Parts: sequence; C-alpha cells; structure tokens
Amino acid sequence: MQLFGVAYDEAGLDANALTQAISQAAQPFDHISSEELWTTSSDSGRLAVAAIAHNSEQAGPRKYLADTGSLVVLFDGFPVDREGRLDALDATELLANWTRLPDRLEGEFSAIRVDLTTDQLEYLPDILSICKTFAWKAPGRFIVSNSVAAIRTWTGLSTPDSLAVSSFLTLGHAVAGRSLVEGISGLRGGSRHAFGPNGHTEQPFFTPERIGPSRRRIADDGACPVIRRT
Repeated sequence: MQLFGVAYDEAGLDANALTQAISQAAQPFDHISSEELWTTSSDSGRLAVAAIAHNSEQAGPRKYLADTGSLVVLFDGFPVDREGRLDALDATELLANWTRLPDRLEGEFSAIRVDLTTDQLEYLPDILSICKTFAWKAPGRFIVSNSVAAIRTWTGLSTPDSLAVSSFLTLGHAVAGRSLVEGISGLRGGSRHAFGPNGHTEQPFFTPERIGPSRRRIADDGACPVIRRT
C-alpha cells in the first residue's frame, strides 16, 4: 500500500504541510512508518509531492516509486500489463512506458506522473476507479491524493457532503463521484487526468465507442458465438 499526495499553490507552497498531511493519514495503517516517507518539490517551489508506503519487504514485488530528478511516478494497487511485456509493478517501467499505459494496463490501481520542471501532474486510474484517487481544486491551487484524510488535513475542509453521506448510508457508497467531505471529489476512471497551473483537464480513454468495434470483431471472427432469435 502507498498513500500519496501532490499539492500545488501558485502563490508558493509549504511542503511541510503536505508531508504532515500524508503522515497523519497513514497513522491508522499497520506497518507503515515515517521511515518510509518520501518527499520532493518542484523547481518553482509551487508544487510538492509526498508519499508513504509499506517497506520493500512487505510491498514486494511492487516498487512504488521512480524518480529521475525531473519526473516522478508513483502508484498504488496492483496494475497488470495485458500484453505481459512490462513489469507493471515497477514504477520505473511505468515511467518508461507512460504514454502507452492506457492501452496496456488492467487491474486495480492509481498511478501518477509528476513533472517537477513544469508543475504538471498526470493521473491514470483503472477503468472503474476501484483504486480511488480524489482531488480538491480552487483558482491557482489543487491537491490530488488517494487519501481523503490527507486532503482534509491540507485544506482544512470538514463539512460533510449531504448527498454523499445519505447515499453511503442507503447504498453503501457515495454517488456522483463525491466523497463524504464537501468539496473533495473522486476522479473518474477510464480517463487520463491532467493538473497544472492552467487547471484540470480530462481525456477519456475507455468509452463505449472504443469498446464497440472490438466486440464486433470478436463476433465477426466467430470466436464468440452470437445467438440470434428467429
């Protein structure tokens, strides 16, 4: 398991506040210690990254972090390469193949790539967003994390989201991409998300239009029998 957070403030960022938020969020989890805490900041001083994970013995075979000095990749969960050609549990391989990952990865995971020279963050989820990541956004500021508790600590938000709470109590989950805290939203699966000084953009990569042709090809090839009513 790895908890991570990326925060940006165009007016300048207190990186220690993010570090403390991630550390505090990790306290309820067994076998995660402050010795595994990792942090870095961008060249501008406006963006910071913090992560804390189980140690290598407990996390294996997962290698959660890749850091080139200018680019960082972090992930949580258990991604699998559908082609079996790359080790999707190694962040170094995820970094080297980042642009191909939407077409390659399956499983349950959250993966991020951070460019420390441009203050840009890219987030890649599994198609159903089972391994959830959340965001809070305001003009000139944002934080992305797979821990709502970390976002709450960094932002100071505490008001319950009434729709999310009621749907959680009745259905067992928060609806409409919400979290239980007002203002903190889950990021949609099946889309590549980008955050930076110019805001947040979303580009779907798993859509009905994309699925349809592959299913038609299966039927045409006869690999999957089609039952027709007469």
